[in-house]
Amino acid sequence: MKKQRGIATGWLYLIGLIVFVGALTGLVIAWKSYTDGLIQEGYDRGRQEIEAKYAKRDNDQLRIANAEIQRLQNAARAAELEGTKRLAAIATKREKERQNAKVQHERDLAAVRAGTLVLRDPGQIAACAPVGDSGPGPEAGATAAQRDGTQAGGLSRAAAEFLFSEANRADDVVAQLASAQAVIVQDRITCNAGP
Repeated sequence: MKKQRGIATGWLYLIGLIVFVGALTGLVIAWKSYTDGLIQEGYDRGRQEIEAKYAKRDNDQLRIANAEIQRLQNAARAAELEGTKRLAAIATKREKERQNAKVQHERDLAAVRAGTLVLRDPGQIAACAPVGDSGPGPEAGATAAQRDGTQAGGLSRAAAEFLFSEANRADDVVAQLASAQAVIVQDRITCNAGP
């Protein structure tokens, strides 16, 4: 009987040990589950805080970038408007100069036709006095406004009109080129935000 009691006690100890190990294992699993839950909760909270921090930083940077974009767009619009005004001023000046040149050309042609404006050819000598005519004589002399040699020959009215027309046309081309150059310079200023 003692032997049976010893076996029964052994079994009781074994069962007690199994229950103890089971309870300990349950406690370890419960503790691990609890700590894992704390770790996951902390991780989730930390992730949310970091995401919120980076989202705020990104939003702040985006707000600053959008403000800078708006400022640059406003500056570009202002520069384009200023460039447009300057181009309009160039066109207005060109038209005014063209009208003034036209009026002056018509005045010059009217003076040539009336005979009040005569073009002279310095390479052509005026007609000589007929043979036997000694001229006005020594008493006439050279006046202060004349040369003492023969004067250059005058061009015909048709030749003078032609030369005035060609000079006017050349002046118009030069004015057009000057206006085109001013437009190009203004475009460069507008496109490059400065000269």
